[in-house]
Amino acid sequence: MKKRILLLLFLLGLQPLHIAGAQQVSLADDTAALLRNSVAEHDAVIWYLGHAAFAIKTQSHLLIFDYYVQREPPAVPSLGNGFINAQELQDQDVVVFVSHRDSDHYDPLIWQWQDDIPNISYVLGWEPAIANEDYVRVMPRQTTTVGDIEVTAIPSTDSGAGFLIRVDGLVFYHCGDNAFWISPYRERYYREIEWLAGKTDYTDFVFLNWRLGADRATMEEGLWKTAEMLGARYVIPSHMRGREETIVELIKDAPSARQRNQIVDKRVPGERFIYRGGEFLR
Repeated sequence: MKKRILLLLFLLGLQPLHIAGAQQVSLADDTAALLRNSVAEHDAVIWYLGHAAFAIKTQSHLLIFDYYVQREPPAVPSLGNGFINAQELQDQDVVVFVSHRDSDHYDPLIWQWQDDIPNISYVLGWEPAIANEDYVRVMPRQTTTVGDIEVTAIPSTDSGAGFLIRVDGLVFYHCGDNAFWISPYRERYYREIEWLAGKTDYTDFVFLNWRLGADRATMEEGLWKTAEMLGARYVIPSHMRGREETIVELIKDAPSARQRNQIVDKRVPGERFIYRGGEFLR
């Protein structure tokens, strides 16, 4: 039976999707089709764009978080290889989120996308010194609507904000640079997460910072406790600085099998995941 399944996947030209604690399965790598095809309410397609950057296609929108150019672009940039190509997205309703102004979360080139994408808007967790640009600034502990998207911000332990997003039947959290980086941050970090947890009974998925080389004990505690407080179904590790392979350490040391299976194990920019029916396809 296993050989038959592998043969079928080969014939379909599919590529592996990695979910911790589950066998690898495959999804066709067809970015154009994924962008063109409709997404049901409550579902999403997620592309990992490196570090803390992600693109998320929902039923009505394409949301981009904390994008910056991290390496030399290929001849044809695409979500499928971890880059934003504005021409590829010209038919999408695009909303660009920037948590703060650090160069590993913000690239001024995002403003150039307006030349190719007619329906684009910007949501910032900080006040940029940029004249003549149109954007929405979400203040800490403020909820703002951008069209039909509800955005709630909390202050970061670094700078800027983390965003809780409600859109097209989904609820998720992108932390930006907000994390329990070191033990002195304990009180103010959990105070804001507790406040945010009062705004939702659950989240479909949360993008939370974790990496080796930081204060690992506090980082892991912060990740797991935040996921619990926000009622997260899945955790997508962020802020890996190109060391995505170290996610295996987070998985290996997870407090329980249930938590181990919550981790979405991303490895390379351009990798994408399908969230359907409350689960990532396995």
